[in-house]
Amino acid sequence: GVEAVLEESVSLVVEIGHGEMMRLMAPRVHLSDAVPAEIMHELEADFELVSSPAGADGILAGCGYYSMARDQLERFRAAVDADATGKEVADVVASLAKAGYSIGAIDELKSAPRGYAKDHPRIDLIRRKGLMTSRQWKPARWMHTPKAADKVRETWKGAAPLCAWLDANVDVDEWLTSIAL
Repeated sequence: GVEAVLEESVSLVVEIGHGEMMRLMAPRVHLSDAVPAEIMHELEADFELVSSPAGADGILAGCGYYSMARDQLERFRAAVDADATGKEVADVVASLAKAGYSIGAIDELKSAPRGYAKDHPRIDLIRRKGLMTSRQWKPARWMHTPKAADKVRETWKGAAPLCAWLDANVDVDEWLTSIAL
């Protein structure tokens, strides 16, 4: 069932190895109880698995930086603005969207942020206050079979280029590195 998928997903997150912050959001599962502290400290990008009890509302699997702190947002926008890294992330996002992934963030500005041209070729990314990708499935019988773990694994592996770009260009919030983990 869904609980087995959640258990396998924790080991999958460790296997993929991306990410300093990570959330695995699901009923009755707390990441701090499931993943040793030494592994949590090595993770950066958030990998999410969201499910209602017994999968009644389906499953959402995704990864990225859904919300960014001020210092992260500054690094993100500078990297998107730069030709090489900006074109790279735009290509990754376009590829994910073409493959059926949703692209999201906690919010986005209605217009260009201060210091950026309204006609910037990547203004749609620069306006975002985060960047994540996900896939969501409505309730189905396969969710209670090993196929569910396969779909989550496939989603997270397919999204890995975005998380790798975020880790390389945005990194963790400076506040988080100042607290003891």
